[in-house]
Amino acid sequence: MKTIYSAEKLQKAIMKARPWNLTALILRISNMFPEIQPAFMELIGIIDELKNPADYLYTSMKKLGKNVRWYLRAIFYLAEKILPDFIMNAILRYLINVILIPYFEILDEKSFLKMKKKLGKDRTKIILDIVGEAAKTKADADRYMESYKYVIHQFGGKIAVKPSSLLSKEDFDEHNYDERKEILKNKFAELFTEIKGTGVSIIIDAEEYFDWCHLTEEAFMEVADQPRFRGMTNEIGIALQAYRKDALLSAFKLLAVSRNRLFPLRIRVVKGAYWAEERHIAEERGKEFPLFEKQSDTDKMFNNVVFVLLYYRKSIFVSPASHNAKNIVEALRNANSDYSCFEFEVLNGMGESIRRALTELEVPVSVYCPLIRKGGSPKEGMKYLIRRLDEVAKSSHVLKNV
Repeated sequence: MKTIYSAEKLQKAIMKARPWNLTALILRISNMFPEIQPAFMELIGIIDELKNPADYLYTSMKKLGKNVRWYLRAIFYLAEKILPDFIMNAILRYLINVILIPYFEILDEKSFLKMKKKLGKDRTKIILDIVGEAAKTKADADRYMESYKYVIHQFGGKIAVKPSSLLSKEDFDEHNYDERKEILKNKFAELFTEIKGTGVSIIIDAEEYFDWCHLTEEAFMEVADQPRFRGMTNEIGIALQAYRKDALLSAFKLLAVSRNRLFPLRIRVVKGAYWAEERHIAEERGKEFPLFEKQSDTDKMFNNVVFVLLYYRKSIFVSPASHNAKNIVEALRNANSDYSCFEFEVLNGMGESIRRALTELEVPVSVYCPLIRKGGSPKEGMKYLIRRLDEVAKSSHVLKNV
């Protein structure tokens, strides 16, 4: 007998599994005032470097002027006049460093082992993502490669790899498209060779559309289709962004490559996290905007891509990554309780209630966890943190619906 899911049933399961906390309340309140979120996010990234965060916040609000609702301007005006800066600074540091940042937990080696033990109790798997900025120099790219190799042999499991950490800006600027692709192909091949016989999985992350999307996909498919990697038992995969208008076309191309392999490719289907950056690049370069303008169109494409991939599930491993209850339910219906080549992905911290709800329904889940590279600094995770905060603000996030 097949399980029948509904958005209401899943929503109830999420509500039951979601522990009440102050973080959820703060995030929901912030969603009500999107005009001040950019300034608040910028403050989060630099608060530890500021002597007077309150003054920085007040100045940012004044710059926004009439873009901020009148009653918010009044609140900030009164706070500046009535509250001493040291009290406001203490409040801001508490909200950011004690309440918000731990919610988007970034792991080090010690906390990873605790997380692995905790999630292993209900057979949840972990996908590790080494956080940090894109590699600027060839030396930076070499350091990232060594970090990936260290994680492969020290931690195992599933590892997410950013193309921009392997192909440095230095290389990007020096070479044309075909030359860049060859460099990236060689880096992918080096990683795939490294994981042979280890049981480790490599999943290539998706980044900005104009510079990285097709470069990454073409390099990945050409390497995955090489005879020396077609028969490898390790799982390899790539992320596919659903806010792209050409997402379905890429899904069929990846399917074609996967059919030639002994073990199918893993496709992580995501919504996409670079919309604002892509808009700016398109305008700057005078290019047609390649992404959907409406969230509803992205949601539809997400469902369509998952549906198509699940239709060919014998040839490909499907891994939807979403915190939207409707998308999750749609994927579950299409999976029809056949989880042989299917697994959800959720973000560490942000997706905890969803993870609990899905594991209670005996649906396979992996948790996507950011990891500070060996010798790295917690500050390297700030860009990741800001992206996640921005994602919470999107209308499709589960916090908007519970």
